Amino acid sequence: MYELWEAGDFDGARDIHYRLHPLVDLLFVETNPAPAKWVLHQQGRIASPHVRPPLTSPTDAGLSKIRALLAEGGDLTQQIGAAQ
Repeated sequence: MYELWEAGDFDGARDIHYRLHPLVDLLFVETNPAPAKWVLHQQGRIASPHVRPPLTSPTDAGLSKIRALLAEGGDLTQQIGAAQ
């Protein structure tokens, strides 16, 4: 997004900005950082999705929302994973 902006491709940068919204939204489905840790664990980037009390792991309803938001932002999820 930054590189597109710097290159003057404002429409391209804006497109990525709006396509990132589902991925940003998933961070706040339940108490952060539990959703982010769950996603990172699913991608094999961290060993455990564990969060320390008083935080809790995402609920089944939360995981359903997280999965839906991941599907909505899916192509960017794949690009982010490939860039690492």
